[in-house]
Amino acid sequence: MRIEQLYYFLEAAKAGSFTKAAKNLYLQQPSLRDGIINLENELGRPLFERTRRGVKLTDYGEKCLPHIQQMVDTYEMLTDNPLIENSDHKILHIEANSVYAMGSNIAVSDELYCRSAKGRECRISINDNKTEVINKVIKQDIDIGLIIYFQEELAQNEILMKQLDRAYRLVELRKHEILVYMRQDHPLARKKQITVKDAADYLLIFAMVSNPLIKELFNVELGKGNFNYTHVTDMKLVSKYCLRENSLFFVPAGVNNILDDGLIYRVFDKRYVQHYAAVVQAKALSDDVTKYIEIIKTLIQTGTITG
Repeated sequence: MRIEQLYYFLEAAKAGSFTKAAKNLYLQQPSLRDGIINLENELGRPLFERTRRGVKLTDYGEKCLPHIQQMVDTYEMLTDNPLIENSDHKILHIEANSVYAMGSNIAVSDELYCRSAKGRECRISINDNKTEVINKVIKQDIDIGLIIYFQEELAQNEILMKQLDRAYRLVELRKHEILVYMRQDHPLARKKQITVKDAADYLLIFAMVSNPLIKELFNVELGKGNFNYTHVTDMKLVSKYCLRENSLFFVPAGVNNILDDGLIYRVFDKRYVQHYAAVVQAKALSDDVTKYIEIIKTLIQTGTITG
């Protein structure tokens, strides 16, 4: 997911036409259209209904609209700080997976922004490609990268394995298991641990703004298009899906209080413990980098971030 795709979505929703939206953004229409199609493919559902008169948001698109607007507003807030632009001091560059600036995680970006406005200059950008984020740290294009990864990736992902060569290092901020929620009489309820293979035959539910990594995992393990899933923005829908059907809801540990009492959970495959981590240079860290990592770590470990 790229920030420009979110701008395309918002402008098309406002203009009611891909052609008008592209014109307003000084783009070729095919570029905007393809960007929105790619966004729809990533989310797994259409955002727009195509009509003879133009386009209009689907019900799903309407639900996504406020969340995407929030993401763009946060991005602009963090990158348009005039104090940072005009400062003669060295700017601290942080690049983060978008989950660090969504939903409950907004507190991290808010806190960093407030601190930069008080004199500790910091610029944050969003990038969901963790390979790019890590490479930028290695090349010293950024000072801190904020990523999320699964434990299993440490032994399989080439770029994550580079830390063993001291090309960079990971500072763990938090880790937690993934829980799988289901109704009490679900066929998998007798299992203590749920694997990818176990879940493959059921409808999978992901929270749109917080669990893109879990969906990515299923794409890798089962192949894109080989499993059924849906995204939810309203957590009340989780109970509706799970109680009426044999659906499975995947969520990081720690948010069970928002779900229906009629649901139970089982732990997801232990290989896929989810890690929040800061990517930094292997050399000794500057005082500013150390302080910012401590700010983020404190926010996460005190429960501000729930995944």
